[in-house]
Amino acid sequence: MNFLDKIKSSHTYYKINFGKQSFVFRNLTIKESKIFIGIMESKSMMPLILYEEIFNLVYIGNASYLSEKTPIGYLITIGQLALKLSAEEKQTDILFKIARVRKKNNLSTVYEHMRSVIISVFKAYKLSEIESMTQDEFVELFVVAENVMTKTTANFKRLDLKALYDSVNAPLKKEDAKEVVHNNIDVSSVASDMSTLENSVGHWEKQEAEEKYRKEREEELKLKMLRELDARHKRGR
Repeated sequence: MNFLDKIKSSHTYYKINFGKQSFVFRNLTIKESKIFIGIMESKSMMPLILYEEIFNLVYIGNASYLSEKTPIGYLITIGQLALKLSAEEKQTDILFKIARVRKKNNLSTVYEHMRSVIISVFKAYKLSEIESMTQDEFVELFVVAENVMTKTTANFKRLDLKALYDSVNAPLKKEDAKEVVHNNIDVSSVASDMSTLENSVGHWEKQEAEEKYRKEREEELKLKMLRELDARHKRGR
């Protein structure tokens, strides 16, 4: 894959610095993650060799061009990190990832509204193809999608551009300082559900910790009682 293909791809890219040396790498696909996790669990390959193979796959560049003086530990660390970033270790991790993506693709933004309308009308489009469009192409496709929705969907309403513009630019009065919504788009600040999710998961972890502590205390008491009974038995001899 050349650099142009990599720019057009839908992968997430990361940059890591080791002193003066920097590396850019992509995340693993779901399929790649499953394969490497399977190899890891089967213990058919040493972890250090596996991490180096992952590095060779995700590194943005040609690993063979790296200097011979590049510490192998850099490559192994990046490979291990790529696997960790791409594979969820806990069930709760996927919930936090959903919350982060929801925040990134906020349902109440104009952009997400436009993208949703486009995908609803032109279902053949992939998200990566939409991301590859210029702004002019994106806007034109959205307007065409709006036109289609207006003719085919009875309750569909086109974006009220003037209302949105006025809401964004005009200062709100105290009595109007409430959630302002047009076409299901909140033009005021939208609270993320991340904090709610964190509180919920925190509650689950607290419950688990309390249950674990209770069981440990029960075991300690049982051992204490057994020791006391054993001591009494010895004294009775």
